[in-house]
Amino acid sequence: MRTRRSPRNQERLYKALGADLQRAAISTHNSEASPEDLVCPDGPSCLHPECIAERAKQGIVREPGPSLYEDVIALGIQHASHESDLYLPCTQEVIELLAKHGKKIDGWNVQRFANQVEGGTWLDVPFAYKPYWDARSTR
Repeated sequence: MRTRRSPRNQERLYKALGADLQRAAISTHNSEASPEDLVCPDGPSCLHPECIAERAKQGIVREPGPSLYEDVIALGIQHASHESDLYLPCTQEVIELLAKHGKKIDGWNVQRFANQVEGGTWLDVPFAYKPYWDARSTR
């Protein structure tokens, strides 16, 4: 019989699984491993102490910088949103900005779609609309 997990328990399960995979990856990788090789649920720029320590050990230090949304605002790039998703026009400037933030247009992390309102091809960047998260953190 199949049982249902609550979203909170499922999130805990995913975090625990991610942490186990990360520890296994760190223990099996040599010093030439890149941060992209590490298995972590938050990606290569995560802020887990283990990930920061492993990157420091490899000589890779990433200073926390502006978020993708903050860079979009600073560059004056047209954007839209729906809840936590950030919508950006599909231009070379935006593609380079996404690459700077470690995001790829692969249909999983960033998806292309035809914008019926503004017209043209746009990109959907999940969970990148910072004002949504700022409002959620004050609830």
